[in-house]
Amino acid sequence: MSPKNHDKFTIVAGTATLVYSLLAGLGVAVAVAMVWYILDGLERALIDRVTESTGRGVEALIKNDIEDRVTLLSGLAHRWGQPAELTRAEWEAAVRNIFETQPGYEAIGWVDTSLHVRWPLLHEVNETPVPDLDLRSRPRALAAAQAALDRDNVAFTDPLDSIHGGKGFGIYIPVYRPTPDGRKFDGLVGSVLLIDALLESVLPADLLAEHEVIISINGQTLFRTEPERPTTNQQWAKHRRFKLYDLNWQLEIVPKTEFLLDAYSRFSKTMLALLVILSSLAALTVYSLLTSRGRARQARDTARRLDQLLKNLPGMAYRCQDREHWPMVFVSDGCRALCGYNREELETQRVLWGTLIHPEDQEAVKQDVQLSAAEKRPFQLVYRIRHRDGGDRWVWEQGQRVPSDTATEMLEGFIMDITERVTSRRELAKEKAVLQTIVNGVPDALITADMNRKVTFGNPGVHQIFGYEDGELDGQPTSVLYANPQDFERQGKERFNKDAGKHYEVTEINWRRKNGETFTGETVGTVIRDGMGESIGFLALIRDITDRKLAEAALRERENHYRTVVETAGSVVLCVSTDFRILEFNPEAERIFGYSRQEALGAHVLELLLDKELWADTAAVAGEILSGKTLRGFELTCRTRDGGQRIVLFNATRLLDANDQPIGHISVGQDITELKLAQDKLVQSERLTAMGQMISSIAHESRNALQRIQAGVDMLKLDIRDGTEAAGDLAQIAKARSDLQTLLDGMRDFAAPVVLDLQTCNLRDVWQRSWRNVVQLGGGRQAELVEVIEGFDLQCRIDSFRIEQIFRNLIENAFDACADPVRITIACTDGKLENVSAVSISVRDNGPGLTPEQQDRIFEAFYTTKPKGTGLGMAIAMKTVKAHHGTLVAGNSETGGAEFVITLPRNLA
Repeated sequence: MSPKNHDKFTIVAGTATLVYSLLAGLGVAVAVAMVWYILDGLERALIDRVTESTGRGVEALIKNDIEDRVTLLSGLAHRWGQPAELTRAEWEAAVRNIFETQPGYEAIGWVDTSLHVRWPLLHEVNETPVPDLDLRSRPRALAAAQAALDRDNVAFTDPLDSIHGGKGFGIYIPVYRPTPDGRKFDGLVGSVLLIDALLESVLPADLLAEHEVIISINGQTLFRTEPERPTTNQQWAKHRRFKLYDLNWQLEIVPKTEFLLDAYSRFSKTMLALLVILSSLAALTVYSLLTSRGRARQARDTARRLDQLLKNLPGMAYRCQDREHWPMVFVSDGCRALCGYNREELETQRVLWGTLIHPEDQEAVKQDVQLSAAEKRPFQLVYRIRHRDGGDRWVWEQGQRVPSDTATEMLEGFIMDITERVTSRRELAKEKAVLQTIVNGVPDALITADMNRKVTFGNPGVHQIFGYEDGELDGQPTSVLYANPQDFERQGKERFNKDAGKHYEVTEINWRRKNGETFTGETVGTVIRDGMGESIGFLALIRDITDRKLAEAALRERENHYRTVVETAGSVVLCVSTDFRILEFNPEAERIFGYSRQEALGAHVLELLLDKELWADTAAVAGEILSGKTLRGFELTCRTRDGGQRIVLFNATRLLDANDQPIGHISVGQDITELKLAQDKLVQSERLTAMGQMISSIAHESRNALQRIQAGVDMLKLDIRDGTEAAGDLAQIAKARSDLQTLLDGMRDFAAPVVLDLQTCNLRDVWQRSWRNVVQLGGGRQAELVEVIEGFDLQCRIDSFRIEQIFRNLIENAFDACADPVRITIACTDGKLENVSAVSISVRDNGPGLTPEQQDRIFEAFYTTKPKGTGLGMAIAMKTVKAHHGTLVAGNSETGGAEFVITLPRNLA
């Protein structure tokens, strides 16, 4: 081959080699590009799924957190609505528990029936106090509160500005309190939930480490995880929309650049260029190695994020076999809180989920799951399960059938405990049914009308009271019901117009029935407003009070007649309740007992009028009256306001209500005090007269015998020598005669009528004479007289001789009772005897005092504790004091000695 041809061949071969090399390189590059395109598609799909999963997780967390808050606030509202009202301390403790367990609240308070916020409690991080708000001054809050009332359910406000900055929304839940007729509206539980604080507490940091979350409510963008950072990578953004309690939520989930760079295997393009230059095999090997490592790390990160998400979900995620009893292949950690069993027990299938479903719900659950699987759609179920502790729990489940590598079909889904939510909704439904029953069962006429005042609804009470058939009034103007056109016009101006405020006061209006008959009705009417505060109609409640008017007129007539009889009666009239409270106290009772009617009404009759020792017996008699016994001639000693006593003779019978049940008794009494005193005086006078006659006869007959005895003693003294035994016996006979003479003289003085020799005297002079006489005869005993009379007027009109006898008797008794030195104290004070000026003289000694028996019997005739006493001294003293129209009382002083108090009128006529 010639050199020229060799050169040509060499050139052609080199060119072919170059071409083949280029083609090979191009083929490798094309192969690598195809591999890169496929992997790039997989990476994009993975990023989309992670972003979509993050959006679903955020939505689930928000929904579950809001539902939990509503459930807890509903529980607070339910506690408030119980018959036993919450105290302020209990309310604050419950609210602080909500603050601690559910962060994000700005304030929680109770809204009363006038829509004023009461008992507001701020979260402790806020320092600015919540003012006393009137919701009517805040349209959004008022609209939500009205919506809660209208729907009888929880209501949220539109996003609003917080008083501490930022955005939030209000939550209002109506409170109803049970009453004997059903229940009544008792305000609302209201709260303000800060959106930023809510979402920061709900969304875990790990879940959002690789994504930016932007949240809008009702078209307002209110939250973003990184507000200072511009949003990029919009081509990767995912959007989710959902509605929660009338609030329209929109979620925008955007992957962060760091996540995209990490997830997208940024080294892959560089490695592809190197692999094209070096070799297709090395490039594929390196790319495969890098991709596998990146996917492994991504899988670990995704698994970590998914595990964190499942741990934070309020329930159990699961994967199970779609066969009998649904054996679990995987469950999340929420299974223990949900059903009481742990993951191992469920995943090893020692416990089958289907066996936990309530027997009454098993068939329905099975059919719903099979139908959803057949139609290739997700299923949502609500049913009961048996918890490990033996109780039943309500659960909500959402799931669907998923592809499986095995012959057995698989189900995946999520189950959460909704027991509290179901219970709350059932209670709300029950309350709504009760309210409907009340509306239909109330006997009053309940009418609603539109803004043109045309009837839109009438309960059965409307047909019964007005006489119209069901539906006959629908669309009719309410003016057909008014008896007077002027009332229709006036009510339109005052109550039934779109600008009228709430009116709950009762007014009386004349109405017309279908047959033309008119009647008087009590009426309550107000404006009905929707959740936005707009007037949408009117409500009126009408009660026919015709019969009540007639009954009230008849009752007034009877009451006037009764009042006339009671007030003009010359007898005491007392009406007493079953618990002994005075219900009626007429003028004669005022006169007798000294209390005014205002003072007596409502007072306890036993405490007001009787001494304590009479309470038990009197209460027993009252019990007999209440049982139906009519009491006649019951004599009772009553206490007056000034401390005096009046004897009243009562007749009594019980009082009955309209159902013939006893509500108390009425007693009619006559004051017989003076009559009793006259009777006692007459009996005493007759007794004393008889005793005086007898004693005078005895004294007269005995005097002759005593004189003969004395004469015989005197004669014997002449014959008997002193110092002999006979002389001693004779002295004893003489002593016995003298004692008998003294006894007869005392009996004569006691029985004889007291005739006073009155003169004005100085009392000190009287008791001083008595003191001197006793001391002179005392045999030199140590004795002291203490007088407490400084500045006191001692002039008094008395029988000085007889009063001196009383002082002498008291001083002698003190000498007999006291050991030396004897100390007697005489003190004087002003007093009253039946509104007459008097002087009270207290005589006290330092002896052992009087025993209870002595205090009770000391003024009895012939009662004595002395070996040689006659027992007539104190009886005569009492007789003398009574003759002066005074009093004599025996007792013991504070120091323990005996004390006698003599009270005498100063100017006895």
